Amino acid sequence: MFRKCVVCIRCPGSCVQHRMRTDHAPVAGLGGLALNLLRLGCRARRQGGASALAELSRHTLAAQGRLGTCWSEQAYGPLARHRADVYMPPPTCPRPARGWPVVVFFHGGSWQSGSRHEHAFVGWSLAAQGAVVVVADYRLHPEVTYPGFLEDSALAVVWARRQLPHWDADPNRFHLMGHSAGAYNAAMLALDARWLEAQGGTPAWLAGWIGLAGPYNFWPVTVPELKPVFAGADIGADCQPVAHVHREAPPSWLLTAPHDRWVSPDLNSRALHRRLIAAGAHSDWLTMPRTGHISLLACLAPPLQGWAPVMPRVWQALQAQGWPNAQTSTVNSGSQPSVSPLWE
Repeated sequence: MFRKCVVCIRCPGSCVQHRMRTDHAPVAGLGGLALNLLRLGCRARRQGGASALAELSRHTLAAQGRLGTCWSEQAYGPLARHRADVYMPPPTCPRPARGWPVVVFFHGGSWQSGSRHEHAFVGWSLAAQGAVVVVADYRLHPEVTYPGFLEDSALAVVWARRQLPHWDADPNRFHLMGHSAGAYNAAMLALDARWLEAQGGTPAWLAGWIGLAGPYNFWPVTVPELKPVFAGADIGADCQPVAHVHREAPPSWLLTAPHDRWVSPDLNSRALHRRLIAAGAHSDWLTMPRTGHISLLACLAPPLQGWAPVMPRVWQALQAQGWPNAQTSTVNSGSQPSVSPLWE
């Protein structure tokens, strides 16, 4: 059985390549908790809800034996959605000599849904590795259209940067990260300087940015559900990350899922990666085996970290200090695993 996807980029949602399968084979080798999360994830995503990620956050909180501290409801601006939760490393993590690395994370949801609460597992999981993690909300459609969510994201980044002394953090390891629509937000802030500069910041702050299953190249918008989000006669291709590639761009780490039925890796991450490399910028593009659009992110959580090496790749990116001296490229082999993904 198939149904049309709701955030398929560069596709009206009817082609077989970009449809979402609603039946999944059982996944061998996972514990009962992980299997429950898989089934929950499939059901919640079909219903357009976010209960799977919220449930994953609850399980992550329960599973972590030595959690750090979460400072919740931090206001980075004056509006209700201008809130962030800050996750600190646990006492068992050795403090790096120059301070903790920091990552500001933006959630997905087609710029129409999602919240930081559903993505608490991202904060807890990365903090357990030894990072300060800022999981930020931003305004959504219909409250705002483009570029309102970019303005909010930039405000959150500038606020986080100003908090580094309070967090004992390393200013040379300050990163952005996002999943799906949130990866778009991170990409635009990293590549198009006007958003951070409008809030008193600069992309030069960034040691890099990490995009998981992000849409970077989807103009013109053909998905009916997304057209109101990017409504405006004067937007054009300027709203696309691929339109803002340049040699001095912060290093990019692009992670994709071979079973992604929501955002095409080839049309988005691959296209952006190629443009970055052609411009002389640093870009790594990696496919995480056996993952789909949602499980690519979910594999950051402890119950699922053994399924795909998402956490090691993300942590490798977070160790980068400043910009590399030479441009490098990590290219996918192009091989596609034959096993079923966790969930799409």
